[in-house]
Formats: sequence, structure tokens, C-alpha cells
Amino acid sequence: MRCKVCGKKLPHGDVLEVDCGVKVEVCHNCARIIKEASKLVKDEKVFVSEAASEYLKSDELREAFCGECPWNVYHPGYFNALSSTVDPPWNECPADLDVSSDKCYHKSDYEEIVALLAEADDVAGMRKVVRVL
Repeated sequence: MRCKVCGKKLPHGDVLEVDCGVKVEVCHNCARIIKEASKLVKDEKVFVSEAASEYLKSDELREAFCGECPWNVYHPGYFNALSSTVDPPWNECPADLDVSSDKCYHKSDYEEIVALLAEADDVAGMRKVVRVL
């Protein structure tokens, strides 16, 4: 039996189980390298259908997340009638009201919704064409 990564002969047939459920035969050195690399790389590619993508971009979902968010601070603005100075109302948010941002308070909730929508697309047999995460 040979290592599937480096091609060296395996003495005992070591098996590394990858997260997706596939068993790959690798040597101790390659197994250590793969485990260390997996800690550094977190590149999840999640695709959803166009319908799910439109829902994720909807104002209703953004309002549900951002409306009562403790990190979203509303500034009412200011108008001085004497000098006609205007400071329009605005929201202060570390994520700039982008729920998919790493700086967002609700990022983990958003990722959970994306995963559920991707699962729903699988159940419905819909074609997943839009990359979300």
C-alpha cells in the first residue's frame, strides 16, 4: 500500500479520515501536514440557488438581523434652522450593515441560515449556482 499524497510505501497502512467521510491512506508525515494545513485553511465554498441568494440579499433579512442589533447604533441627525446646517440620520455599524462580513455580530447566525438554505436546495433538487460564502 502506498501513500496517496507522496507515494511512499506505507508500513502499516495508516488511514486518515477526511471531514467529508472519505478515507485516504497516507503516511504519518503527510497526515501531520494535512492536519496542520486544515487548521490554517478554512475555505468553505457554499453555493445556493438563485432563489436562496435573493432571499439572503433581501431587505427583510437584513432588517431582521440589523434592526435590533446591539452593534448597530442609529444617529438621528441634526438640522439647524438658523444656519441651515444639515447632518442627515445614519447608522453606525462595524460591518457596514453587511451580514456576511466577518465583523458582523450575527455572522454565525447568517452562516447557519446559508447552510440551511443550501440543504433545502439539495432536498428540492434546485441547481446551486451562486457562491455565498
